[in-house]
Amino acid sequence: MRLPNGYGSVIKLKGKRRKPYAVRTSEIAEFVEIDAPKDPPSNIRRELNRYNFKWKRKAQMWAAISSDAICEFAETLMQEEGYEYSIAYRQTFKYLEYFAKQEHAYAFLSELNNADAVAEHIKYAETPTFAEMYGKWKNYRKALPDKISSNTWRNYEIAFNHLSDLHHKKFNALRTDEVQECINKWTCKSNSTVSNIRTILNNLYKYALMNNYIEKDLSQFFVYSWVDPTEQIHSRYTNEEIATIWSKLYVINNVDLILITIYTGLRPTELLEITTDNVHLDEQYMIGGMKTEAGTDRVIPIADKILPLVKNRYDANRRFLVNNKYGNHYTYGSYVSANFNTVMNKLNMKHLPHDGRHTFASLMDDAGANEVCIKLIMGHSMKNNVTKGVYTHKTTQQLIDEVNKI
Repeated sequence: MRLPNGYGSVIKLKGKRRKPYAVRTSEIAEFVEIDAPKDPPSNIRRELNRYNFKWKRKAQMWAAISSDAICEFAETLMQEEGYEYSIAYRQTFKYLEYFAKQEHAYAFLSELNNADAVAEHIKYAETPTFAEMYGKWKNYRKALPDKISSNTWRNYEIAFNHLSDLHHKKFNALRTDEVQECINKWTCKSNSTVSNIRTILNNLYKYALMNNYIEKDLSQFFVYSWVDPTEQIHSRYTNEEIATIWSKLYVINNVDLILITIYTGLRPTELLEITTDNVHLDEQYMIGGMKTEAGTDRVIPIADKILPLVKNRYDANRRFLVNNKYGNHYTYGSYVSANFNTVMNKLNMKHLPHDGRHTFASLMDDAGANEVCIKLIMGHSMKNNVTKGVYTHKTTQQLIDEVNKI
């Protein structure tokens, strides 16, 4: 019996079984595929098994259903062992129930679908999810001769992650109100944050329409707004809060990361991307930063107060300075959800991840630190400053002296 697409199916399982008829549905799942040998070293095989990777004989690679933890593991494995990984989307089956008689299985399937057949032309089961559509558009866009910079792609990835509530949903089944609700969660952010979300949605709907995945572009109905720049988004940590954070150092896990942002002015994304080869403990500085031309690969002095904290994090055998408890590299999303928010709850404080950077600027100003040094450390632009030449004459030791004032 041929059933409509998206309706589910009934199959007869092999062998002698008391209930040989199975009812199953299908969906498209995201997989992480690692190009590693079938028989890797025992320590790597243990890790593959721990993350539920299975050897795929036809593809000649290891595969597991994607998650943040699995993506972090794959990224770490690539960096440390050189095994490349990729993201793939494949059909998977979910088995719902088993029956002794075929007619009972079909009755269950009919009831499951409320006795309503799915129209054949919709092909719902074959429609990409939001995450799959993003992957298709990304591959298409990267193949065009007009290339997008790596920094812009990073911003797009952040915007895509902001829309995580939509990732698992079928793209052609998205409703305007549910997408708008997702957009509204980020109206407290800056113009650039909301603009990147708009860019992602506009491009995905344009790509989907162009490839006949949808019949109507809903992006024209979305409303985008953001907090006025004059309104205060961030709040600095008070002196009392900073004292409390110091008192909880190594009592509450990962409190040290908040202190490092407070005393360096680093954005959380910048701190997470600092590599160990760019940490110079003897000279007491790091190289890092992103976002702007002035902020990329800048000198970040390490204040005396946090030097022990950085030393404690430093492991020359790992690529990144900051790693989670499993030794894997944090993504910004996993840092915020599994780290920062947890610490804030335990401290009974209400702050945003970037408030450490805001606090640094305030502390430096209160301490009377040199304005040029503040701008250098924080990566602020100097294009419109008539005394631009001054910026090139600040030594690392001068920067360290300035941060030691706070």
